[in-house]
Amino acid sequence: MVFSRYIATRGFLAALTVVGLAALPQTAQAQRISGVTASSNMGSFSSTNIANTVNGVGLDSLSLTANHAVANFGDYWLSSFGAATGIIDFDLGGLYDVSGFSFWNARDVVQTETGIRGVAVTFSTNGSSFFSALGTPTEFAQATTSSATNAPEIFSFSPVSASYVRFTVTSNWGNPNLTGFNEVGFSGTVSTPSSVTPELPGAMQLLPALLPVALIGARKRFKKA
Repeated sequence: MVFSRYIATRGFLAALTVVGLAALPQTAQAQRISGVTASSNMGSFSSTNIANTVNGVGLDSLSLTANHAVANFGDYWLSSFGAATGIIDFDLGGLYDVSGFSFWNARDVVQTETGIRGVAVTFSTNGSSFFSALGTPTEFAQATTSSATNAPEIFSFSPVSASYVRFTVTSNWGNPNLTGFNEVGFSGTVSTPSSVTPELPGAMQLLPALLPVALIGARKRFKKA
């Protein structure tokens, strides 16, 4: 009898544990952050538009591993003539734990020398104070003209909580007047501040009350036995 009561109690506690674990939020997987907007103090050449560097135009899929078609003025961006260096800001549209990005450097039908070379990647939560992070690149590779499409460089680093990312462009691959790139996609998950205790969902809210009751009941049954 004692053994059967012990088994029943263990079964009840195990059931509570299973329910609780099932109710816990699952760890989010990093994916391409959508809704990003871009701006720059470097202007735009002709009909190129910096918005086309974050919206997937020219990619064969909206992913971080997609290929970019040979660029034309409608799906990439070039700076204003004479503005080969400067700042490019990306507004993520919310607070994210940014863990990397994919970058497609400039490659059009005739050359790749306008592509960004030297760069400082920094982050911000408010759009005004920026900070650096370990593991971010300081140089982008020059795109190749040997293939029909442009594959991305993919960078990964420890997650950084940020709402903004800044590229400070210090050089390109040889063009004295114009700098540009095809596309960038940031990888991350929605950031949850560590100071905030998440609300326990569903059945998890019952555990603090049910576990002591179960343990007290088990002790009483064992004493009677």
